[in-house]
Amino acid sequence: MRNKRLKFIEQMEHSECGLACITMILNYYRKNIELGEVRDRYGVPKGGNTLQQLQHILSDYGIKTKGIRVKDLDVLRNFNTPCICLWENKHFIVLEKISKKNAYVADPATGKKKIELANFIKGFSKVILLPTEVLKTEVEAKKKHENVLFKIVFSQKKFIFFTLICTVFIQVFGLFIPILTQTLIDNNDYLRFNNNFAFQTFILLGILLLSYYCFQVIRSLLIANFQKNFDIHLMTKFISKLISLPMNFFVNRSTGDLIFRSNLSVYIRQILTQRVTSLIIDSIFIFVYLFLIFQYSIFLSFIIILTTVVIVFTAILNAIVIKKITDKELLEQSRVQKIVTELIENMETIKISGAGEYFYQEWFKHFQKQVIYEKDKGRISAFLGNLSTSLQFILNLLLVCIGIMEIQKGTLTIGQLIGITAVTPSFMNPVVSIAGFYTEFLVLKSYFYKIQEVINSKSEKNLEVKTNIDKIYELELKNVGFKYSEFEELTLNRINLKVFNNEKVAIVGRSGSGKSTLIKLLSGLYYPSYGEFLVNGKNFTTLNPKDYRKKIGIVNQHPSIFNNTIKDNIVLNNFETEDMNFLFEVVFDSGVDEIIQHLPLGLNTEVSENGSNLSGGQKQRIALARALFKKPSFILMDEPTSALDNISEKKIMDNILKSNLGCIVAAHRLHTIKEFDRIIVMEKGEIVEEGNHYFLMKQKGYYYNLYKNNQR
Repeated sequence: MRNKRLKFIEQMEHSECGLACITMILNYYRKNIELGEVRDRYGVPKGGNTLQQLQHILSDYGIKTKGIRVKDLDVLRNFNTPCICLWENKHFIVLEKISKKNAYVADPATGKKKIELANFIKGFSKVILLPTEVLKTEVEAKKKHENVLFKIVFSQKKFIFFTLICTVFIQVFGLFIPILTQTLIDNNDYLRFNNNFAFQTFILLGILLLSYYCFQVIRSLLIANFQKNFDIHLMTKFISKLISLPMNFFVNRSTGDLIFRSNLSVYIRQILTQRVTSLIIDSIFIFVYLFLIFQYSIFLSFIIILTTVVIVFTAILNAIVIKKITDKELLEQSRVQKIVTELIENMETIKISGAGEYFYQEWFKHFQKQVIYEKDKGRISAFLGNLSTSLQFILNLLLVCIGIMEIQKGTLTIGQLIGITAVTPSFMNPVVSIAGFYTEFLVLKSYFYKIQEVINSKSEKNLEVKTNIDKIYELELKNVGFKYSEFEELTLNRINLKVFNNEKVAIVGRSGSGKSTLIKLLSGLYYPSYGEFLVNGKNFTTLNPKDYRKKIGIVNQHPSIFNNTIKDNIVLNNFETEDMNFLFEVVFDSGVDEIIQHLPLGLNTEVSENGSNLSGGQKQRIALARALFKKPSFILMDEPTSALDNISEKKIMDNILKSNLGCIVAAHRLHTIKEFDRIIVMEKGEIVEEGNHYFLMKQKGYYYNLYKNNQR
């Protein structure tokens, strides 16, 4: 069983075009699979997937495929099913069909589009993956995700209810004006013989003005409260989800893209608050106004309805075209945000390498496309959007002209004509508003999809599990292997390691041997692909990872330093345990005292964003102080002193050796670990030697050669 149309799936990271294409094919055959599910199951290899790997994944989901090298495009015209194409030898797209002049494709990076055959031939790499058999044709149940948008809106039902009440009264005032106008004009006798008419009129107008103003103010205040609460709920949900996501979620993702997605909440809120409440009331009052119009004149009512149908049709057509352009514009906006983020974060490297012009050209290329799409939207709105405005502009004059003829025939009164011309805008405005909301609704779907995709991603395991880890006594890896994705080679293989509290263990090996990955695994940032990671004899998968990380200190080779004071960078999330005496002890042990002694504000000195006003060695010292201040049971360090001079490095390592902490260090400078209890030697992801410095030197094996080369 197939769907009639191919549903477009956008890739979320730069290397997952293949997985996005697979998800489109699976949904075409009603497998009801989401991109996140495929990503979680198989991962994303560095550089993306191969055609053979995509074939393997589709086979797992019950779709047999055949790889075909295409020499003639006529072959593709004979296929009646979408297929995956290799594009420019580096990218995957889905080909829907080929006509005489165009190819219709779904590109995970840029959306659905029509490509002229000449341009398609240039980009097509002559290789496709064609589905040949679907082993399971039954419709699989789609996993239900929490509808965050509905939940947030429903939580604000009190504000929405009172906003609706205010809107009803405002609409009633709009309904009252034409009725009152017609009554006053057609009842000439009342006007002629009522001496207090002027006074009564001003009193009535004053009451109407004051009431209308009050309801508008109350409604605006309610909407402002709704906007505030909506922003708080949505962004809290988004940011808390980001924090709870596993580390592998961020490996291939662009920081700029995630920032762009978070900013979309503003647009979502604006569409909802400015439109939804009015839309509900407008939908009800359309029929009230229509009923009133029919009471005045059936003939004029049909003219108004005919004009309305034309306006609605053009509005829907406008919405469909605008939606397609908006999807492309969003992709370009995301890329612009990504380039700007990289430009700012890496300005020093860009200047040193003289790559400023390259980044400018990359930014300008995508920014220009973004501006062109914005221009295209404006052009479409100019032709289609203004058609409804023009019809509304001429409609009242048309009604007056036809109404005068009806008055001459005696089928319509002057008061009725004035009444119908007064009520027509009240009828047309909601219709135009509802038709216009269709455009915004389609855009809203595009915006919210990008946020919902993050919110629906799987959080780390056991974040809600209550565990009480007072102290970590031992860490153990039992026959552990690890790889970043299903199709990559093992980064770690058959690792067996047990480290006790107070023990000092160093991990050494050549670049790429797996040292950093092993530290990340022991940090709980990644989970073993096979084997067990035990903490105090308990499997790590049964523990709350947040509780575990509170009991360990971690120092990376390139630590993150935040735009705050040096003191706050050290204390970070441990204000409740702040002890000034212990803080100064940590500052001394980590060598931070050498940084602050020349600063007039000392520990209260403000650090620039990303620590750009600090050297690499200073960042490492602050990161070490941060790890020590947690009073951890174990401290895990990945080349923590690589940016320090030999004297500073020796002082810090001596302090660590004297401490009663369990310590695991991935070391590059081997002379600093001579006095460690154990040295683990790694080669190609495996432990090949183990022992203290003197034992390993006697063996004259891997460590002996590493040490000798390290001393040169």
